[in-house]
Amino acid sequence: MLFRIPLSVFTLTVILANCPVILAGDLRTVVSEAVYVMADRDTLASAKEAALLRAKQKAIEQAGVYVESWFTDASRETATDSRHTSSLVIRTIAAAITETELLDQESSITEGRPSFYVKIRAVVDRTHLAEAVRRLRLEDRFASHLQQLKTENSSLKAELSKLTHELEDYRNNRSPVRIETPDELVQRAFKTSRLSEKVLLATQAINMNQQLAEAYVVRGQTYLKAASATKAREGPDTDFDLFIRMASDDFSRALAIDPYQTWALLGRAELHSLQGHPAESLKDYRRLLDIDPLFDLARQQMTVLAIHTAKNQMAARRWIQASTTLDSLLGDDPLPSWVPYQVEAYLLRSRVRRALHRQKDALEDLNMLLAALPLHTEALLQRGRLYETLGLTGEAISDFEQACALGLKAACRSSS
Repeated sequence: MLFRIPLSVFTLTVILANCPVILAGDLRTVVSEAVYVMADRDTLASAKEAALLRAKQKAIEQAGVYVESWFTDASRETATDSRHTSSLVIRTIAAAITETELLDQESSITEGRPSFYVKIRAVVDRTHLAEAVRRLRLEDRFASHLQQLKTENSSLKAELSKLTHELEDYRNNRSPVRIETPDELVQRAFKTSRLSEKVLLATQAINMNQQLAEAYVVRGQTYLKAASATKAREGPDTDFDLFIRMASDDFSRALAIDPYQTWALLGRAELHSLQGHPAESLKDYRRLLDIDPLFDLARQQMTVLAIHTAKNQMAARRWIQASTTLDSLLGDDPLPSWVPYQVEAYLLRSRVRRALHRQKDALEDLNMLLAALPLHTEALLQRGRLYETLGLTGEAISDFEQACALGLKAACRSSS
């Protein structure tokens, strides 16, 4: 049976009492603790990471900052098995915690199951967190519209067919009836679930105001989804090419009106990726993040694309190209708050740098990763092997022993 306990959207406004908090400008240092009970499918390392995550969440609550987040606990139990998973919106923890120090950790048995206790000292950046909350609220219409397009696959085939037929009207320059204001039409386009109606409403708004960048973005997002669905169902290439061309035109028009339209840049980056042009896609993601470093959706998608591209380059032993790809994602001055969400990228770049005989740079990546996730077993194993290469035997043994204690058998063999 699956039990879901949604804590929904909650607002935290905390007044501390008897909490060890040290003020330092816009930073707050807090000490927090948490306990996590291990489920059947958990590993020792994942259970300890879950306890650490909860301790970080409590640290943010103790910092006394207004926060909005979405937290879901899910438990699955059968006669022979149980599983527990948790998810927390990136921005709640990633933007706030700039430094974490593990003070204490213990294990015990709770109702027949292993449980893990951790105590941490965390530095919370209140300014960064406040900006993150502001960014979450900003332009949520585009985010919800994009999510709507991604979740409406059940009726997509019928809508695609109708949309394809209605495109003839637009090619022949038949102007729809002008109703409502352009802004009202765009709002209706955001809300409707029918693809053809989204296109019709956005086109009406554009006919009334050709400088309305939002209308081009909404229509471009719709064409982009239609192109993606056409490719997935292996429809005619002419349909795919048509949707790609129209989406590209709309995003380009939006950017001509407003060069800083981040959602248009996001759409164009997705178009490049859909067409198999990862380098162009990464350029648009980088430009977007230069404009708005807190655009999490773009950073997430760029991370996925960069990792996939780098893996292909590494498989072909094109180490310099792989290094360039990962550098475009991580940069020389990485965001500490994003390190836990780019773990694979740091591990890959460390491997690439070792292949390029840049051992110190490889060590820097692993140190950065372990500063954010001190219990990450693969990072401990890789750093131990790198220490061996550098002749630092004591440091290598320490990393191997810690990874072995966390359940990584390969580290146990290395430590022996």
